[in-house]
Amino acid sequence: MAKDLSVIVVAFDSADSVERCLKSIPSSAGRMEFEIIVVDNNSTDSTLSIVRSLGMAKIIENKANLGFAAACNTGAREATGKDLVFLNPDAFLLGDALQQMSAFEGDLSEGAIVGGLVIDEAGKVTNTLRSFPSLLNQLSEALFLYKLFPKSKTLGAYYYTHISRDTPMDVDAVEGSFFLIPRDVFERLHGFDEHFFLYSEDTDLCYRARQLGVPVKFFPGASAVHAGPEAGSRVSRRYILAMHLAQLKFIRRHFTGFKRAGSEFVKIVGLLIRVPFYLLLALATFRIGTAAKALYTFEAAIRGIFSSEPPETLFK
Repeated sequence: MAKDLSVIVVAFDSADSVERCLKSIPSSAGRMEFEIIVVDNNSTDSTLSIVRSLGMAKIIENKANLGFAAACNTGAREATGKDLVFLNPDAFLLGDALQQMSAFEGDLSEGAIVGGLVIDEAGKVTNTLRSFPSLLNQLSEALFLYKLFPKSKTLGAYYYTHISRDTPMDVDAVEGSFFLIPRDVFERLHGFDEHFFLYSEDTDLCYRARQLGVPVKFFPGASAVHAGPEAGSRVSRRYILAMHLAQLKFIRRHFTGFKRAGSEFVKIVGLLIRVPFYLLLALATFRIGTAAKALYTFEAAIRGIFSSEPPETLFK
């Protein structure tokens, strides 16, 4: 039987957070007909046993880590909902977020991708909105100018830091941690591009949607808490290589000519500029993790010159 919503959660070693995530869904959906689909990317911890014990979700077990995009597509193929909601396992919904998000999308004159307001566990609004890459906003991001001048329309454009999060607005892209997309729109786009293993698949989806004339909306009336990568994992080789190489892959898949060459150049040079900054910060603070971040950032830049594919062993 068709549902109003299918909530798709892709899990990988998510034992610490998946229970809280799944338990937040029913109250958020209220009286809506919904289903939960958990796609497990070959977790090695107790994620699957926790999900089974809750008895709340249809479980799809991948025999290998297929990546976020491919796992999302697998879940979507099994979904029956009119709308699809993608929710990270380390996020949980607040209040009636699903009801509010569905109602907002339903009131629009045309189908749209809708991203909610995402905060961290300290209550701080996170940067889940994106502008598509340009030479200027890439430079601002690389040099952290958006942090120094967050209210600047020019320098804050990449993360929309210059705009209040109080009202709905049109944006280029929303992060994949919590968003809704009508099933028919998702099918028109043929789902996520599985060339993206992890990171930038959400920007790619929104980019292709915008090319088809499908709007991308930010809606603050639906909110979730997203823990995101822990401080330690933010300096991990996996996190840094995957994120930056995926951004280069987006540029190489969608841009041509001068725009592609310029964007590649700014991205790679921006990474190289960060290396001495991280090293000086490591010396000043005596933090080994910051020194490691410099090393991994340098590796991402060098690898990025020749390829946008992460090492095969990175996600094994």
